[in-house]
Amino acid sequence: KPLIHLVNRDASEQYFMVFTGQGVEVADLKGNRYSVRGYNGYANCEHPRNDLRLITIADYTFVANRNKLTAMKSTLTHADYGSMTRRCVINVRGGQYGRTLKILINDVQLAILKMPVG
Repeated sequence: KPLIHLVNRDASEQYFMVFTGQGVEVADLKGNRYSVRGYNGYANCEHPRNDLRLITIADYTFVANRNKLTAMKSTLTHADYGSMTRRCVINVRGGQYGRTLKILINDVQLAILKMPVG
C-alpha cells in the first residue's frame, strides 16, 4: 500500500509522488515518469501510509519518516559559523519603497536596510 502525494504547482505542472516503501516514483498526470535523483533511502519503511508525513510548500516537498531519528551533524557547514556566538534569520514579509528598516534588540541597533525608492 504506497503513499501517494499530489503536487499541484499550477495548471501545467501537476505530479504524483509515489512512496512505495522501497523508493520514490514521480509521474505527471499524463503518466510520464521522472527520475528521482539523490534519493538516499530516507523514506524507506514498511508502511508508507502510516510512517510518512508529507507537505508541499511552494517548490519543495518536505518528507518526515516517523521511524527515523533525526539529528544534526557535529560538523558545521559554514567556515565562519563557529566564530559568531549568535545568529538569526529575520524575514520581512512586507515593506514600502523608500523606507529604512532597522533591527533593534534591547534598544541596540544591530542592522539597517534602506529600501530602494520606487
